[in-house]
Amino acid sequence: MKKTLTFIFSTIFLLVASTGSLSIRASETPIQLKSQANIILKSDRSKLDGKTGMFEHCGNALLTQPGLRISADCLIGRKNEQGNFDFIAAKGSPAIFEQENLGKKEYLKITANLIEYKVPVQQFIILENAALNLASTNDQNTQDSVQILAHKIALDNINTSSRKIDAQGSPLKMVLVKAGNTDLRAESKKLSYDTGNSNLELSEEVIANLELGQITAGVFNYNSESKVSSFEKSEQQQIEIIQKKKNNP
Repeated sequence: MKKTLTFIFSTIFLLVASTGSLSIRASETPIQLKSQANIILKSDRSKLDGKTGMFEHCGNALLTQPGLRISADCLIGRKNEQGNFDFIAAKGSPAIFEQENLGKKEYLKITANLIEYKVPVQQFIILENAALNLASTNDQNTQDSVQILAHKIALDNINTSSRKIDAQGSPLKMVLVKAGNTDLRAESKKLSYDTGNSNLELSEEVIANLELGQITAGVFNYNSESKVSSFEKSEQQQIEIIQKKKNNP
């Protein structure tokens, strides 16, 4: 069995070396991310290890599958004995991960210098110049989205109806859009957000802009569905709220 695998990978490596691109069909080699749909890998240079399952595709690297696109300077990763991906790391300036679910009318885009993707558990670690945009269109064709810029973002993507997002940065910036309108703009150093229950916590040097005004606090909790918010002061200063002046009709 090991000799057969070594022969298969050796043959693929020769194909890559001669053509500069690699096309893998799941019916021929059972490599998959989430389904049996065709996967295409392209790059200028490729290296595959038939013993360890490690692979490296560098130079305009591109992985595509229906609804999925990863582009980077280099794509490295490992496949297990069943031929499925264990992890993929995309390095670039930036590397880009895009996933579109037409059934749910949902779009996920991640950009960063380094995107680490643990495929079996659907977890992302996004590092350096990290940006995340998760958008969905509801029945009224208005868009909801969360946009985050940070140094580091961790995304638990295994349950698409209730994703967990944690982020760190100095500063960290986020924008929440509901029904096509900006609901919140904020800055902080730490963030925790659950897309399922809409609970958001920002901490450390928080500046949050809501419809009611601008809030400066040590900790800020907000639920974008209930519109309930709460604040805690920091060690250095009390909570400050600057209310927006309403225009007279």
